Order: sequence, then C-alpha cells, then structure tokens
Amino acid sequence: MLISGFGWRSAWVALALLVWTLMVIPSIALVRRTPESIDMLPDGKQTTNELKSGEAIYHEESFTLSESLRTRPFWLLLFSGSSHSLISTALVFHHVSLMGSRGLDMVTSTSALSFIAPGALLGTFVAGFLCDKFPNRYVLLGGQATLIVPMLLALGMDQTWQAIAYGFLIGLSGGILMTTSTVIWPNYFGREHIGSIRGIVTAGSVGSAALGPLPFGFIYDLFDNYTSAISIFLALP
Repeated sequence: MLISGFGWRSAWVALALLVWTLMVIPSIALVRRTPESIDMLPDGKQTTNELKSGEAIYHEESFTLSESLRTRPFWLLLFSGSSHSLISTALVFHHVSLMGSRGLDMVTSTSALSFIAPGALLGTFVAGFLCDKFPNRYVLLGGQATLIVPMLLALGMDQTWQAIAYGFLIGLSGGILMTTSTVIWPNYFGREHIGSIRGIVTAGSVGSAALGPLPFGFIYDLFDNYTSAISIFLALP
C-alpha cells in the first residue's frame, strides 16, 4: 500500500521511522543490561538484602566462549538452530515453486505464506510457557519435531487446507525455536559471556539460512522434483 501510494523510496523511509519508533527508542529507554542493574535477580532469586541469616548468596556460573566451544551441548545446540534455519529458509525461498509443483495456484500459495507469521507469534508464547515448565532441551526438540510435520505435509499436499497448515506449522516451529534459543543458551552457559557465545551461534544460523536454498534447489534440478529434496532434508531436524 505504501509503495502504491507514495513510491518505494517513501515506503522505505516510513519503515525506517517505524523501526525507530517501535523498536530503537523503546529499547534505549526501557531495556537494561542485567536484572542486577536495577536491583533484581532472574528467576525469582532473592537479593542479598532479602536473604535470611545463614542462606547462601545467589551465584551464577558462566562459561567463556572458549570453554563453551569445548563442550558437547554447544555443538548440539548450534547444529539444532542452524539446521532449522537452513531448512525453513529453503522452504520459504522455494515456496511458490513448491506449491506450483503440487498443483496449487498463486492465491493458495500466498495464503499459505501469510499464515507463517501468526504461527510464529503463537509459537513464541507457547515456547515461553513451556520453557518455564519443562527442561529447555525438550522444548527445543518439540520445535524441531514440529518442523518435520509441514515437511511431511509437503510430500503430498494438494488441498488448500493442507497448504495453510503447512505455512502455519513452519511459523509455529520457528516461533518455538526463537524463544527457546533465547532461553536455553544463558541457561546452559550463563549470562556473563553470552554476547560472544551468541555471536558465534548467530553467525552459524545466518550462514545456514543463506546456504539452505542452494542445495535444496540443486537437489530439485538433479531429480526434477521437490519430493527428493524434502526427503533428504528430513534427515536434518
């Protein structure tokens, strides 16, 4: 609508102002570096003033980046996040072509794509609740398993409801992984060096996302169908 009414340059300026208004300015005004900086502790822990005589003072163990790299959980979590980025980006980039190969028209394809965002929104809330109730690794596993469902759907979908469910479940899995990843890394490795740790993790995820569509398309060209590409990618989650 913005592009149609005001041109693409004005649309970009409007989006930039929207980002500043809704994200940058509130972040500067409201976000604090740590709970301790405003005399709070995470997860309901007691402050020193609240502790009764003889109670232990809260202390958090933190891994450095080099220490984290030498642990098995680091690489398992990194592979989990990277594989999800690789698969979901491949599916989204090939979305229209994939839908067309299943005999679904452009309207259905667009409708399915529009359900990714609501699915992701729901996934973030669901994962937040589950992360407080269950071990984070199980929630992460659930997010990975959720991604398998739309991939299986894609092997034989030819109905509109299947396409919509496909898009919604891709978004749902992404939302679950997004929230769980935010929680699980500091829970496993502490908060003190989480910036450098997440920097490596994010680089891996972004690199996988950039790479994903390429092998997916190569497999399609090799076998002349998406069934083979999806079947091979099913081994990754």
